[in-house]
Amino acid sequence: MTHLLRTTAKRWGIKLCASATTILLLAFALNVYLYFDSSNAGERFWWVIGLILYPALMVPDIWPLLRNKIVINDQSISGRINRHCFREDCFGLCWREVIAVWDSTTKGQHCLNIEARDGVITIPLKFFDEKLLRELIRPHVAPEAFEKDAVKRLPGYPVQDPENERVIAQAANESLRVGAKFVKGLGWVCGLLFLLLTVWCLLDGEFKVTLLLLVFVALGAYLILATGSAEMTKDSITYITPIGVYRIGWDEVTEIEIDLNGGNLVFKGQNKRLSLLRPHYWTGEDKERMWRLFWAQVETHGIEVRETTKPLWRLNKNTKIKS
Repeated sequence: MTHLLRTTAKRWGIKLCASATTILLLAFALNVYLYFDSSNAGERFWWVIGLILYPALMVPDIWPLLRNKIVINDQSISGRINRHCFREDCFGLCWREVIAVWDSTTKGQHCLNIEARDGVITIPLKFFDEKLLRELIRPHVAPEAFEKDAVKRLPGYPVQDPENERVIAQAANESLRVGAKFVKGLGWVCGLLFLLLTVWCLLDGEFKVTLLLLVFVALGAYLILATGSAEMTKDSITYITPIGVYRIGWDEVTEIEIDLNGGNLVFKGQNKRLSLLRPHYWTGEDKERMWRLFWAQVETHGIEVRETTKPLWRLNKNTKIKS
């Protein structure tokens, strides 16, 4: 018998209610209302553009959740997990080869690991029904694979990973930098489009609609001014925006928060806070190296990484070094 697991309703709820998708959904709903409320063909043309634009902007955010799946049958476990729109991890293992099944925290995520002699599957449990997944796996795997010491029977245990030291050493004399062109571009599109619509409605005497549109103009302005580039070195993290430069040292960081969508990063220290845009939106040739340096520093310094709903709304605190 074959079982198919998809992204849970809870994860869909978090994605739609606690991310940038929420704003796009509200904008889409406003466009629907304005389209049916308007009787002018010229106005309807602009609302139609919005009805096309906003769903298109939501696709990169929800596409990974649509693609996630795990297929379990009597012979094997297989599937795919989309970390983001442009990265898809496919996997597959035969049950007869499984040696150990254990839990871990990998890059701040609670994961279930299924390992055989020639490969390992790491499944982020936040995407799937954890209880059902464990129930489906257990009948196909030997009972000793679930024992606490099962991982010690793996070839090469304990595994020493020298990668972190190498990554940090390579960054000793350089600064890695990423931008966020998509978010900055979205800010300009949102700001200019809604500013044009605001002026149009104001000239037509639609004052109530004008007030609603001003909210989205302000949102666009915020994205433009608050979005910048991030720099990471062996010693510190710096965020550069049009309204200020913010920095915190790795030796000051005591905790890092990641939002439930694997998004915004918040570096917390003693009465300090630095918020970075989610790695999902990073752009630039240093993107992958900076992400590896981030986790190398976290593991080397033993920094706690927690998933919460708060990072999306966190502001910088006592980290501003230049206006």
